Amino acid sequence: MVYCCFAFMLSLFCSMPTWAQEKNTLSVGVTLGPNFMIFTGENGSGTTYNPRLGIAGGFLLNYSVSNKIGVTAEFNYANRGTAYNNQNAGVNMQTSARLNYLAVPLYVNWFGGGTESRPKFFFGVDLGLLLNAKLVTKSDGKIIGEIDAKNAYNATDGSFLIGAGWHKRIGEGYWLILDGRLSYNMNTILKANIPGTNPANIRNPILGLRAALTLPLNLPK
Repeated sequence: MVYCCFAFMLSLFCSMPTWAQEKNTLSVGVTLGPNFMIFTGENGSGTTYNPRLGIAGGFLLNYSVSNKIGVTAEFNYANRGTAYNNQNAGVNMQTSARLNYLAVPLYVNWFGGGTESRPKFFFGVDLGLLLNAKLVTKSDGKIIGEIDAKNAYNATDGSFLIGAGWHKRIGEGYWLILDGRLSYNMNTILKANIPGTNPANIRNPILGLRAALTLPLNLPK
């Protein structure tokens, strides 16, 4: 279902060149912020997952349909994953599942307020393309093991996205954007052929905070 939503949102962006010529409300910008993430679900081994902190950043393209509605596409490099504690021969260790994605969120914005400062609510979809995955084990703060785990995870990840934020005009066509967002996977991120796991239950929900700066591609004439 999430991929159908993604296809629909993508079709809206295919029409943006025509809209931009008519409305002159197309802008581009850069975005950066932290991701707070954790695995959820029973993995079959009784492991308790811990939160992990990462970053996501890239650029965005925004089209304002009107003063109240806008459509945004982002293209980000995004850290995801989790962490968990384990023991080996009585030694406490922590392992991090470090997943890195090309994340492509597509979402619709609803704006309130005036022309200088506008709160917003948004929802949409987030397609992730897995770039690499590693299991990194540390003991006493030192890395003692590192495994390439890309084959254990699905190559794509589709999530629903919801969030709220604030746009502040800082110049003619220039905006500062702050928002918080939550994404939740519609499907498992783990492949079904990993022994000792229950992959149907494994999700990687993410709470993200973002700051962005946008500039106009075509100022109103």
